[in-house]
Amino acid sequence: MDEGCGKSEDLVAMMSVADGVIKMETEENRQVFNVVKHPKVRPTRVEVSIEPKARIKATTHFDPSVMKRFAKSMLGQCEGGPEAVGSTLRGIPLFSSVSVDDLSSLSRQFTRRRYRKGEIIFHKGDFGSTFHIINTGDVKLSIPSEEGGDVFLADLGPGDFFGELALLDERPRSATATAKDSTETLALEREDFLDFVKLYPNVAVSILAVLAQRIRNLNSQLESVILFKPQARLAQTLLKLVSTHGSEIPGGWQISIPLTQPELAEMVRVTTGTIRRLLRDFREADIVSMENQRYLIHKPEELRRMATMGGSHE
Repeated sequence: MDEGCGKSEDLVAMMSVADGVIKMETEENRQVFNVVKHPKVRPTRVEVSIEPKARIKATTHFDPSVMKRFAKSMLGQCEGGPEAVGSTLRGIPLFSSVSVDDLSSLSRQFTRRRYRKGEIIFHKGDFGSTFHIINTGDVKLSIPSEEGGDVFLADLGPGDFFGELALLDERPRSATATAKDSTETLALEREDFLDFVKLYPNVAVSILAVLAQRIRNLNSQLESVILFKPQARLAQTLLKLVSTHGSEIPGGWQISIPLTQPELAEMVRVTTGTIRRLLRDFREADIVSMENQRYLIHKPEELRRMATMGGSHE
């Protein structure tokens, strides 16, 4: 944040944080963070003292830990606060073995992060230092393909987590995470994440179980591409979406999450043109219909029959 700061009148940095504006100023022997404008936080001022260092001007020093301390102080003022975070964590199976006191303490280490629909949370290859738990919204994990599209990996919803691999092996992100809808995550930094899983080995085992299931899902997707026609893969994908995001309605099942045709094409591993033709065939057979990018399954039995069809590819 100090880049370009040379004159005293230039030593003010403005940042947008969660749709608000925060001003950072460095005064003699202290750094000052001041909420100038924020829709959910009242105007406030936080001062952090700085130990003077010989031959270094305080105005040119910025300690990242100061921002972390400031962010945590803001969490107590933001909508919900640590109590709401703790309540959310208690409802997630991953933390079922954690004591109430430890969960209350852990909740203070999390920060809320909000993302707009379509916003990239992180790219494949980025340096990773944050573990995310989805509070609201949906997140897609994918890998960019050489043809310019995306290879779909997983669709995650509230209570699911992501970003753990880069924290465990300190290597770059293995996939791109995109907010499919307006999304809020609870974010935990690497140091706090590792301290916590060391304290609670059962949580580490639960994380490993989820990772193992994701590997099994990827193996299943690869097997599907090799063995099944696109029509069968679409039927399999719709049935899986019903099992994870479906709700029973009069006349069938509704998939609750919105899906565009390009997104569905990624999941089925076909082109957008092929998915349009397949969906047209499914609609004409009264197997599937669509309303506002949400799919209605009218004949699940027929989908199950079609999901077993193998044969050559198109």
